[in-house]
Amino acid sequence: MIDLDFLSYSHVHQKIIESIPAIRRFPITAVTYVPRGGGAIAAIVCQVLDVPLVSPRDLGEIDRSRCLLVDDMIVTGRSLAAFRHRYLPDYRATPTYVFASVPQERVANAEIDIAAITVDPVRYFLLPWEIGDIFRPSFPFPILVDLDGVIRSSVAASQAILSTPHVIAHLLSFRHDVADDRRWLTAHGYRFDRLTCLPDPDDAERVADLIKGAGVRFYLTSDRGRGVILKRLCPECHIVAFPEMIEV
Repeated sequence: MIDLDFLSYSHVHQKIIESIPAIRRFPITAVTYVPRGGGAIAAIVCQVLDVPLVSPRDLGEIDRSRCLLVDDMIVTGRSLAAFRHRYLPDYRATPTYVFASVPQERVANAEIDIAAITVDPVRYFLLPWEIGDIFRPSFPFPILVDLDGVIRSSVAASQAILSTPHVIAHLLSFRHDVADDRRWLTAHGYRFDRLTCLPDPDDAERVADLIKGAGVRFYLTSDRGRGVILKRLCPECHIVAFPEMIEV
């Protein structure tokens, strides 16, 4: 059975810092990236190295042998190969750093110089800026999302914080008015499969029962305090504080 691995922003930053000594072995004077996910990693790397971040379109204007090419994750190597074909015909002179990669014997033709972590190819690996993936029909795990604080702003009820064109599998509300919640979701274009209303936001036991009963593997909440309690009650569930995208 496929399982879910989620890495929070704090874990991502920690792993990048740990790999900086390996990067420093190359005479790096600039950093570029494979869009789009590689940009998030590259931004951290260039700040730590104190070198400029170069757009792929501007690579012809610099010494590419001293520019670090960054990607976030490699599973097949196809996106990296397409990038090199378009922007780096002499790519062998360009050192390459990948944050997460399947075992390199599976992508031997990718020619990666540094991989911060190796991931299990049979597990679903989710990075924090890929949060939109949990709303896609292909996401293979039950999810639960707080309506207030994540979907609907707690300070301005008309402001949607997290928007998505996809169906939200399961929403949780503590507003005691299911009809009003449904009207708001419809008015703002949200589609959902299930809406659960609980009477007391401080009753973590009820939320834990909901998580266990529905087999929820990813709970997105704006209440970090509740999340910490729930993590103790539901250690098998990834409970993530929004908008920090930190697993509690």
